[in-house]
Amino acid sequence: MPESGSYSRETILAFSLVALVVSFAIAGVASRLYHGQQASMARQWYQRGNAELAAGHATTAVDDFSNALVYSRDNDLFELHLAQAFIAAGRPPEARAHLEEIWERTPGSGIVNLELARLAAQRGDSSEAVRYYNNAIYGVWEGEAEQQERRRDAEFELYKFLMKQGQGAQAEAELVAIAAGLPADPALHIQVGKLMLGNSDFAHALSEFRTALEVGRAQPEALEGAGEASFQLGDYPTAVRYLEQAIRNKTSKPTARQLLEISQAVLNLDPFDSRLGASERARRASRSLALAIARLDSCTGRNIQDRTATLPADLQNLYSQARKMQAQGSINSLQRHPEEIGPLMDLVANLETAAVKSCGESSEAADRALLLIARQRGGTLP
Repeated sequence: MPESGSYSRETILAFSLVALVVSFAIAGVASRLYHGQQASMARQWYQRGNAELAAGHATTAVDDFSNALVYSRDNDLFELHLAQAFIAAGRPPEARAHLEEIWERTPGSGIVNLELARLAAQRGDSSEAVRYYNNAIYGVWEGEAEQQERRRDAEFELYKFLMKQGQGAQAEAELVAIAAGLPADPALHIQVGKLMLGNSDFAHALSEFRTALEVGRAQPEALEGAGEASFQLGDYPTAVRYLEQAIRNKTSKPTARQLLEISQAVLNLDPFDSRLGASERARRASRSLALAIARLDSCTGRNIQDRTATLPADLQNLYSQARKMQAQGSINSLQRHPEEIGPLMDLVANLETAAVKSCGESSEAADRALLLIARQRGGTLP
């Protein structure tokens, strides 16, 4: 063996390289162990934070997620959950700061934009809330199925926010846009139809309820909604058709039966139906006058023939007109003079209106039907 000091330069260099490789290997193993430990600690704190947040311990969750970020800096998921913990803890400024940091890195994130929209809505910043809501609607969400569902949820949130802000026209436009993108899911079409019904957008509401009925089996809610929308549009034959189907399901609400009765009363009392003959027009007009007089008699506790009753001047005048019309408005007279049906029905509307003003809305389907008939003719009613 060569003596110490007699090693060649090449041998010494070889030993050095081997030692260097071993050192790097040891350092690599140590680094991996260190980073593995860091990642493990981060996951543990993150899991603890989720558990605390689910249990309603938001303040503790804030500490847990903060610790997770110590071991895994710039982790968007951990920071997002930290922001949500701040929100749950009632600390929106800190939540906003973290969300804006994430937004700078991933401005297209649907969930980050949605949380920022909610915070903006909470502090009353309408323009910023709308901007972030729209970003969320068109943002990126994980999973194709979840993406569509979460986008739709964001659309509904934006609609509700706009309604709350008094921006009805913009909200209704948003709802029409939501309807245009709905899948073939009856429940969703019914949900949108109900919102449209509440906004008095009856034509669009009817379209949504009809779509629900086309893509699914006849459902009481869709039938009731279609019936009510048709009723509000003044299409009483269609209202009757839908409402009768709804009632046959035996799960309909009391309002469905009430609307059905009023719709049927309109169809049975309206003397202006172009399909009627002269005798039926006259019969309906005479019947309408009798009903209106009976309604006002019941309201005032008086009788039309009692000329000595003390009544306000406007009611005395109405009773005077009614007595005169009764004398002239027999069925035979109205058949000979159909031109008198219009003025008679105007008086009917005035009698019913006076009763509403004095005693409130009638519970009788016929009385409410008479007001609707007058409204269809363009009368000014309560």
